[in-house]
Amino acid sequence: MIILLLFALSLSIPTSSNVLNNTSNFSRLFQKKCEEHLPYSPQSSASLAALICGVKLPHSSEQKNLLRTSLIHAYVVSGAHLILIDQFFGILKIPGFVRIFFLGFYSLLVGWQPPVVRALFGWGLKSTRKRLRVHLPPDLLVALAGMTCLILFPAWWQSMSLILSWCASLALCLPSVLGTQKGFSRILISQLCLFVLMSVPLWGWGNLHPLSVVFNIALLPYISFVLLPLGWGALLFPPLLSLFEKCEAFFHWILSHGAEPIVLTQASSFSVASNWLWILFWQVFVHFLRLRGRQGQDRLGENPRKGTR
Repeated sequence: MIILLLFALSLSIPTSSNVLNNTSNFSRLFQKKCEEHLPYSPQSSASLAALICGVKLPHSSEQKNLLRTSLIHAYVVSGAHLILIDQFFGILKIPGFVRIFFLGFYSLLVGWQPPVVRALFGWGLKSTRKRLRVHLPPDLLVALAGMTCLILFPAWWQSMSLILSWCASLALCLPSVLGTQKGFSRILISQLCLFVLMSVPLWGWGNLHPLSVVFNIALLPYISFVLLPLGWGALLFPPLLSLFEKCEAFFHWILSHGAEPIVLTQASSFSVASNWLWILFWQVFVHFLRLRGRQGQDRLGENPRKGTR
């Protein structure tokens, strides 16, 4: 019911784009500064700009291989980058008010893109929930973060990147709803859920091959824990650029050989309205799946085993 009310609320709000235009224009200035401060290299400038500053990759063999393996979402700045930065801050025990300042600045730095902003709102809602000690399940947090984006920036109803980001986040909630424990089984189920939920949004303009599950399991950690830290390191300490180039060359060598069996196909894509109906279906499905799995006991601190021996 909450999900349906949020959809109705966002549709009823006037579609003014002034806030989005002003924010996006302001963000472009930061993104341009980010590009200007990147160390220059003919081999890696485009990759660094995409990985660090969120600049769209130019058409090339590298971009095609990233599309073929469905790793483009992890390579170009997305909400996953924001989550990784927050996890790094968590390891360093950096307080929340410092995190929100840096994460907000980073969202501006990479172009105020829908996936990053959705992740930023999701982080804010999660932090608020913890402070208020209110229990909100992960799938409902995904819905609230996405609807906040649409309420504040109605033009993003047409954003495929927001749709893809929303589907990815919802898919990553499913292992928790299914009660999957940590380990390889959780990783595998997460990637299978991603494959299913991303199939409709990617149909026609982005190929989703079964091998993408293998590529995400094998190479996503390499992007997250090797290329991204080295990219940031090269920005702050340019001598690291040579090491980044070697690691990036190795990464693209693997992609060029591994992506050979995958052929990009052309097909008619689904409409934007169909994609939103797809998201609505899965939000409702996951909601009732969670309620069935927990017998509706979603209140903070409630133990479903209480009273049983």
